[in-house]
Amino acid sequence: MKCVIFVLILFALSGCNTNIPEDVNLEWQYEHSTDVAHFKVINFVPIQLENQVCDSIVWELEASQVFKGSMNKGDVIQVWGPNDPNYWKVGSDRLMFLRMYDGEPYSVCSKHLFSNFKQVHWGCCEITGAGDDAQVQFGTMLNSEESGPNIPVDADIVFSRLRSYEQKQP
Repeated sequence: MKCVIFVLILFALSGCNTNIPEDVNLEWQYEHSTDVAHFKVINFVPIQLENQVCDSIVWELEASQVFKGSMNKGDVIQVWGPNDPNYWKVGSDRLMFLRMYDGEPYSVCSKHLFSNFKQVHWGCCEITGAGDDAQVQFGTMLNSEESGPNIPVDADIVFSRLRSYEQKQP
């Protein structure tokens, strides 16, 4: 019985988390990105060049709230990131950190991606709920291959922290 009560208390506390997990270096991610925003995932589009189908997709995203970069709320952009169309649910909200990829292309398709689209540098977190109930879901890892439970943090706390970095920028 004591064990059940302890588990219930832990579960209740994890649903009220107001601290960004220590191992998430939010400021570093912010500083190493050109664009940071809360996006709605609109769609994914397969890439086709010169009658060649690439083994790549780009994601269409709509900016809901911008914390860094030249985008405005409502702007729709295309980015490249996870190549699995099931990786992010169309219609979901996510916090994403973007930048141009500076690596060397290895094919016609990668050259097109690298030079025409920003990459999702860190697409860390799904945003669940809305308004006062919105939470940023920080993922955890049990080991190098297995995802652990998400750590929900009040979105207002995360967004306030991101805005504080914006104020520090020269």
